[in-house]
Formats: sequence, structure tokens, C-alpha cells
Amino acid sequence: MLPKDVVGEIYDAYLRHVQHYLEGTDIFNEHTCLFEYPNEQFMRSIEEEMHIPEQAASDFRKDFFVLLADRALHGLPVVGLKNASTEMSNAVRRFAKARKMVDKDGYLVSVP
Repeated sequence: MLPKDVVGEIYDAYLRHVQHYLEGTDIFNEHTCLFEYPNEQFMRSIEEEMHIPEQAASDFRKDFFVLLADRALHGLPVVGLKNASTEMSNAVRRFAKARKMVDKDGYLVSVP
């Protein structure tokens, strides 16, 4: 079982990459100290865990952010890990395990 904070970090990274992807802006990479285009492979890996076909990925990202914006506009908590769909949380867990993003002690090794 992955620690909840590890899953949360990966989930938050996915949200950051999707936000920048939709805005058409670069994202700051803390490891290289450079601004880079959002990591398409990272986003697709999470989406593939939810069985979202590649041709539907862009629409899924837009719809997901519309949901977030709608919740924020209505004063509801923005979907964070605690409120994320079980499917999204499980997808993040499967993604992290499959890519060995956590070391033997349960610490996050890297997040795009």
C-alpha cells in the first residue's frame, strides 16, 4: 500500500500538468530548474490506468477541469485527493507502483 501523501503528490502533479496543458503554458521543473511543456507521457500514463483512450484524453482533461471550476464557483471543495474519485485514486496508485516511483521505505522517488 502506498502512503496517502505519496498518492496525493502524484495526483497534485497530474493536476498541475493538466492545468498547464489546457492553458498552453510551460510548467516549472524543480529538478532541472527549467520551464518545460507539460509531460504528456506522465498524463497519459495516469489516464491509461483509467482506461481512457488516447483520442479521448484531451476531452477528459477539459471535462475534469470544468468539474473542478464548477465546484469552486459553487463554493464546494475543489476535488483533492480526499474527494477524488476512487477510480482516479486507484489509477494513481497503480501508476506509481508500476513505475516504481516509491522506494523500499515508501518515500516518493520522483514526480514529473
